Amino acid sequence: MAKFSRYTLKKMENEKLRCCVCNNSLGGYHTTVAEYKIYKCARCGLESTFPVPSSDELKAFYTGYSDFRADLKVTERNAALHIEILKKYGLNRKTRTLDYGAGTGGFVKAFEGICVGYDPFAKKKKNLFNSIEDLPFQLFDTVTCWSVLDNQRDPSSTIKECSNLLKNGGLFAFSVVSTETEIPFRYKPPEHLTYWTKESIRLLLKALHFELLFLEQDTMWQRSNVYIDLICSRIPDTYHKAFKHAKLELPEYVQIPTNELFCVSRKL
Repeated sequence: MAKFSRYTLKKMENEKLRCCVCNNSLGGYHTTVAEYKIYKCARCGLESTFPVPSSDELKAFYTGYSDFRADLKVTERNAALHIEILKKYGLNRKTRTLDYGAGTGGFVKAFEGICVGYDPFAKKKKNLFNSIEDLPFQLFDTVTCWSVLDNQRDPSSTIKECSNLLKNGGLFAFSVVSTETEIPFRYKPPEHLTYWTKESIRLLLKALHFELLFLEQDTMWQRSNVYIDLICSRIPDTYHKAFKHAKLELPEYVQIPTNELFCVSRKL
């Protein structure tokens, strides 16, 4: 990411910062990460990154981006978890579904029915599009948005765009990194620009005319060896070596809690 000049930082710092969810005036920042400051809203609890990277800077960051969950088989397993919950709220094989921010298309591939994906950084292929204008339907019965809103410059605008693609009464489901789960999180700007609470989600959905149906801590599948490596990266080296040399008989995949909230809502 590009460094911000002292002049730019000072100018931005002097501007009146407001929460992108409840429009509450933000006070002083409570922590810093590199050149970024993290502000917490006293009203809804949302934590926001400042300065907000430009669209070009985010495009440069996400071009070729991947994280430890990018394994397609893992993505498909996690999609199946979400699909089972969404079925309780009416999702079925005939439901026209759009995965917004589809990445490599794992959710689209896992969905047994009518499903396409949109991602501006994706390579166009079957059922995966990098332009809204190219989508095969103008309106969908369900729109999903996994781990996307927390890396948007303006999450409200992203939800509005999803709403414009959604039929009245349709389902909108998403996940966001949260400060309230039992799993520790780390500030990771520019990957994460916002850090959510249940209250901030409730307020934003109400303001944008959605009915909240489900809001709980998310879980995910991960390869055991990847999860062990992740644990080892956060403990002292002596324990790390013990883990590495231990002859552990582990399943190939494990289901684990995450530091994200999983939300299902309905467009009013």
